Amino acid sequence: MKGSGGGYDRTHDGRAFRSLTVLDEYTRECLAIKAARRLNGNDVLDTLTELFLRKGIPCHIREPGSPWENGYIESFNGKLRD
Repeated sequence: MKGSGGGYDRTHDGRAFRSLTVLDEYTRECLAIKAARRLNGNDVLDTLTELFLRKGIPCHIREPGSPWENGYIESFNGKLRD
């Protein structure tokens, strides 16, 4: 399972928002997308808790890293923004 903060994006009227995306690296399934004006650590924990209850606890969770270390999630987020 891999998650990414997704960074800040802007709506059509220029207002900033953040997105959290969680992907299964093996199946490449998008498990969660959460978008809000603000996201904090509790939002991440709530999203992961919901996923653990629904899908079970994964064997491994990859923490966000540099963009070149997370090529698939960066590509996914770019396509999502488009």
